Amino acid sequence: MLNLTFLYRWFHAYYVGFYSSDLDIMNMVQLKEKHSIRVAKHARDLAKNIGLSAKKVNLAEMAGFLHDIARSEQAHKACLVV
Repeated sequence: MLNLTFLYRWFHAYYVGFYSSDLDIMNMVQLKEKHSIRVAKHARDLAKNIGLSAKKVNLAEMAGFLHDIARSEQAHKACLVV
C-alpha cells in the first residue's frame, strides 16, 4: 500500500520551505498548501464514491496533492518579483 502519511509529511515540509516572514508571501504559500490538501481529499472522496480499489483511492489522493506542486515555487518567485 502507498504511504500517505509519508506523503503528507513530505508535502508539508516542502511547503514549509516557502514559508516567509513576509505576510503576503506566507498567505499565498499557505493558500496553495490548503488548496492542494482540499484537492487531495476531494480526489480521495470521488475515488471512493465511484468504487475504486483502496490502492486507486490512495493514488487519486496522491495525485490531488501533487497536481500543483510545480506552481508552489513559481508562485513564490512571482511574489518576490512584485
